[in-house]
Amino acid sequence: MIYQRDKRRSIENLPKLIQTIKTLLDEQNINGTKPWVVETVTHSELRSPCELVNLVRHATVLLTPHGFQSILLLFQPPASTLIEIHPYMYYMPFYFGTVQSDLRSHINLPRSYFAGKSQSHSALLSALQFMNIITERSCGRLPLCRYFSRLQNVTVSDSFIKRFVTHLFFFRAFSKGLLKKKD
Repeated sequence: MIYQRDKRRSIENLPKLIQTIKTLLDEQNINGTKPWVVETVTHSELRSPCELVNLVRHATVLLTPHGFQSILLLFQPPASTLIEIHPYMYYMPFYFGTVQSDLRSHINLPRSYFAGKSQSHSALLSALQFMNIITERSCGRLPLCRYFSRLQNVTVSDSFIKRFVTHLFFFRAFSKGLLKKKD
């Protein structure tokens, strides 16, 4: 399932993203396993929290821009994956990855978390980074920079899609016991 935000931080290349994901999943779908279904849910202020939880309770994969909806990982089925795309200059795996990891281990959630960063959608932020005035890490500490970076939409690159599709197949095989964890 792809969760599309309705205002800020929406996925810009959604039709291309869906087509690329479907193509890669079909290419990797071997041994006659059940085909993947890619559906999109767009945020709605009219949808109740219970309705949203009901939508994701069977989603073995949830791809979403960074935001409140990442908490939906709690309601996904066991052995599922949350894929979170962070806006340019707002990718802080040292923070968000730790939070997700701690949350999953604290309440014993057998879920997978995969995060990536978007390409730039801000000429100003790109220029400031190019001139070595800010870095991703420093932007996270500067309120105005963090504010502008959080406003951006996200774009998912083809290389990131390939990485997370590979991750999905390994995680699925591992969670079904087809791959053994190396000590």
